[in-house]
Amino acid sequence: PSSISMPVDSTAVDLLITIPTVPRKGNEDYLIQALKELESQVNGAKDVGKRVVVFVLSQVPALQHPVFVKAKAEFEPKGWAVFKDLLPEDRLKEPFPDIPDPDDFNNPDDKPGHRVRTQTADLVNLMRVARSLYPSPEFQLLMEDDFLTCPGALLRIFELTKEANSRTDAWLGVRTSYGLNGIAIRGKDVKLFEEWMWKKIDWKPPDILYIEWVAGGEGRSTHNNRPYFTAQNNLFKHIGEVSSLRDTRMAHFPGCNDDLSPVLWPVSF
Repeated sequence: PSSISMPVDSTAVDLLITIPTVPRKGNEDYLIQALKELESQVNGAKDVGKRVVVFVLSQVPALQHPVFVKAKAEFEPKGWAVFKDLLPEDRLKEPFPDIPDPDDFNNPDDKPGHRVRTQTADLVNLMRVARSLYPSPEFQLLMEDDFLTCPGALLRIFELTKEANSRTDAWLGVRTSYGLNGIAIRGKDVKLFEEWMWKKIDWKPPDILYIEWVAGGEGRSTHNNRPYFTAQNNLFKHIGEVSSLRDTRMAHFPGCNDDLSPVLWPVSF
């Protein structure tokens, strides 16, 4: 059956890191590598009075995801990571399964196919489940299961959110990496972002939907043109050569502390 790993203490969470995970071809252990890299940084944040919780959601039953089972056994007893797996009926279904998939070689509008819409639905479900368990973290950080935190990344993210707060109390997000990784959102704004993603699930892939939400005309109209921030340097290292969506190997991506401006919109701090 679907399970939650341990009793949830939802009080006073400074940073909730949410990681969705699915099995990879060959059972690549990206998730375990990511959690190992996070462990010392979570403890380091605790040393300066910050409580960090890592919530890992398997989109499939645990028995279908052996790396998830191994990660749960290794990290659950440490007290900073919470694991949950979903039964098939609990996984949020994308609402347009009969729309024909686009031609990936002729898709100038970036229309998402079924597998990409499923990825968006998984992200929406992740945020919904996380909100049900942790309704009021100060910040939520979106992570993917095949990224490693660079040295000092979590403390740097706390510094960046503090800097954002010093500029305005209405900021929408702080981006510290690329794709849908390393995006910090205020806890009270997660539901707003979740609803936008679900409403626009058939419009664009999820990483582009985030860009449209914070920077696009229609997206900004939903939140009164609130500001967003992008870090100068990348705080995460991508290790996933095997994609969760395709069988081909992935291209090169920026590494730790690389300049983000060539791959994102202009940086703001």
